[in-house]
Amino acid sequence: MADMNPHHIPSPAPLALAILLTLSLTISAAAVFSPAVTLYQDGSDQEPFDIQRPITYRISLPFESLENQSYRARLQVWADGSWVGCRTLIGHLDMDSPKLNFSVGLAGSDLRSPSLQAWLAGGNSQEWKSARYVLTLTAESGPSFGREVKGHPRLIKPRPARWNATDYSAIDRHALSAPADLQTIPRLSDYLTRTARNDREKARALFRWVTENVNYDMGGLTSGQPADTSAAAVLKSRRSICGGYTDLFSALAQSAGLEAVSISGYAKGYDYRVGDVFPDEANHAWNAVRLDGAWYLLDTTWGAGYVDAGRYIRQFEDFYFLTPPEQFAYTHYPLDSSWQLLADPISKQEFEDRAYQKPAFFKAGLRLIRPRNGIILADRNVEVLMAAPADVFLTAQLLRGEVDGQPSVSRDGPLYRISATLPGSGEYILRIFARRGDQYGYYDWAADLLIRSE
Repeated sequence: MADMNPHHIPSPAPLALAILLTLSLTISAAAVFSPAVTLYQDGSDQEPFDIQRPITYRISLPFESLENQSYRARLQVWADGSWVGCRTLIGHLDMDSPKLNFSVGLAGSDLRSPSLQAWLAGGNSQEWKSARYVLTLTAESGPSFGREVKGHPRLIKPRPARWNATDYSAIDRHALSAPADLQTIPRLSDYLTRTARNDREKARALFRWVTENVNYDMGGLTSGQPADTSAAAVLKSRRSICGGYTDLFSALAQSAGLEAVSISGYAKGYDYRVGDVFPDEANHAWNAVRLDGAWYLLDTTWGAGYVDAGRYIRQFEDFYFLTPPEQFAYTHYPLDSSWQLLADPISKQEFEDRAYQKPAFFKAGLRLIRPRNGIILADRNVEVLMAAPADVFLTAQLLRGEVDGQPSVSRDGPLYRISATLPGSGEYILRIFARRGDQYGYYDWAADLLIRSE
């Protein structure tokens, strides 16, 4: 199943001075948009994703005792308590004016209560220091970084749909209370969307009804002969494989006046093992829906439940509703790469080499620091570095057939170090579990990495 992005912490070894700032964003009166978020992929220094109309803000950090030299700052933006992006910047301190200036593109967004964390690095000393400073921002005009995707409307980077960012409880209750006698697409769609205040809530009502009322056709999956997957047939039988889920959602959406499409491709499903190579034939289908001019991704099949040991387990998974494209791309790869909705689409090889990151990975705000992909070539000793928020705890297992091992897991601030000594050559799975809150209790399966040792 699908999962993606949290903290990126600068390595302390080469850094002389690190100042951790947790600051509220104060937008100048000159700004014409709501508080905004940075939209960069995986903390890279590339240009932003598809930002339609960004503003460039000048960030000034006042200092009194720094050397006259260049500094690096790693900026991370949060909104509604969720991590939404980061950027590495280079600035030079001018001793004639005790301010260190950076410029960063921020896009207009309706996210509320944003905040920023900044790590500052530079100088020659190996001593780490911390202090709190005031952050000021000045709005300037900015260029458009929008991208055109061949064959599709202009792709505007969706507002990151975080697992806890929006309260859909009212529209969910309405969708779950739909009468059982609504047996046609138009009647059901009309009922589900009549209380929706906007297109986003319309899509949510349809998503919630389908995930609650359609069961996965395990018999059709195992026999290779699924029942009719047309929308009308699935509405009647309430059972299907992924193609039926997507066709039903698309039909309900179109009846409600929404533009939706079914997408075919490869997915890292219930029988996936990290490192698997996908054949040419697609093995899954999901949807994209257009809301306010932007395309969003969703998976009603995986939102409804999962398969475990040959049994279908119904369990609603909110993560697969309007999943951020950069997270969706860890488990879903469309045949038409433009439907990745990424500014820089990844290749099928990159998709296959990626770590298997599940919803719990992104819900916990984890970030894989090293290695960069999911396949590790090692002799005897293995080490994985992962960043996590302060209230997230990790544990891990080393798996090879029936043999289990318990790697060493240690923490230094936001950085986790997971290390293991392999008992011999072969292939191993390093499975990582996460828990938010305190360290005692149930840990969710968050990620798998493949270790190959010769």
